[in-house]
Amino acid sequence: MKPTDQDQDNKLIADLRRDWEALEKTYSVNPAPLDVWESLVHRQRQVTRRRLWRDLLLFWSVAVPLVSGGVLFLGSGISVWFWLLQGISVIVGIPLAINEFKASWRKGASTYD
Repeated sequence: MKPTDQDQDNKLIADLRRDWEALEKTYSVNPAPLDVWESLVHRQRQVTRRRLWRDLLLFWSVAVPLVSGGVLFLGSGISVWFWLLQGISVIVGIPLAINEFKASWRKGASTYD
């Protein structure tokens, strides 16, 4: 007689429960206090918020000169204002990019959570 899928599932569940109980007896579960978890969450929120503000600042520092330069270019042809805004965007963009690369090198391989 072949065991049915239900019998196999019941045996698997029983084995898992037995092994889980043995694991719980071997390693006691001691969760960290709540204030530790709250401080970790608070610190991670601060890091994420700073990262988002930095990314937003970088986005606007690149987007505004490009859009305004495009409007000036389309409206009046290549003018002094266009080159001025392009120069400002390069002057602002290069230090921000260098700062971003230095921070990532100091930190190592970073990922956005």
